[in-house]
Amino acid sequence: MDLIAARLLLLASVPMLFGLAAFALYALQADEQADRALLPLRLLLAACAAIGLVATLFGFVAIAASMTGTPIGDLDRDTLAMLVRETGVGTATAIRATMLLFVCIALSMAGTERAARIALLGGGVATATLAWGGHAMMLEGGAGWAHLTADIVHLLAAGLWIGALIGLLWLLPGGPDRSAARVALARRTLTRFSFVGTFVVAAIALTGIVNATMILGTPAPGTLLASAYGRMLLGKIALFLLVLGLASSNRFLLTPMLATPARAARAIGWLRVSIGIEAALVALVLAIVSVLGVTEP
Repeated sequence: MDLIAARLLLLASVPMLFGLAAFALYALQADEQADRALLPLRLLLAACAAIGLVATLFGFVAIAASMTGTPIGDLDRDTLAMLVRETGVGTATAIRATMLLFVCIALSMAGTERAARIALLGGGVATATLAWGGHAMMLEGGAGWAHLTADIVHLLAAGLWIGALIGLLWLLPGGPDRSAARVALARRTLTRFSFVGTFVVAAIALTGIVNATMILGTPAPGTLLASAYGRMLLGKIALFLLVLGLASSNRFLLTPMLATPARAARAIGWLRVSIGIEAALVALVLAIVSVLGVTEP
């Protein structure tokens, strides 16, 4: 349970750091990025980096306990240092912790736009290292590198989606401030994410197929239903399709309504509900992925 909890925190915070920084850079202007009343960007990025750093350290200790068969409280410094030096998971942990610490420090010193670029770089590298902690390390040679690459792309694409959901939820006016300027901002950010989202969905779907095929081959549906791993994988796919349906509704039905002043307020309300449900479903997907990573296929 300790390892699953650490994986869930990592999957929720580190890709979000990358995705939220990317969202700020492609969807917001420089003055909007710096407007803390509009979006407390630096605070959110710092929270993601700090949570990710704590989860990285805790997760590594949990992995070390699992690998050595030693209770967490009995692990010594020499064992942990050896695992950092001599295992891929240890190296990935060291890189991730270094990048997240660097982001935390940089966010306290750099200007907002530069901080977002630093968070994008640091969060991207940290997200990529998460692939070293899952089933992507099962294969060797060219197949192993192909699986690892697909897993990295999958994680980065998921981060872009998660970060955009959080950014959009924060930017969509939920109270009386539904002025023309806020509605215009909502429409612009949603439109820009829709463009990026097309590539994100394609990347998630394609790399998901590659990852599943490399782990399971091409099993019959009945075989998938017979194993816990297969049932969780099918549940993950079903949730992804639900999220995709909501995202399509947002893009093709609700976002165009923002162009009509008489319908904009209603569209904003529906968008907040829809994106909130998307975020909740994505959280369920992350919970499933956290368990899948420590489950035998």
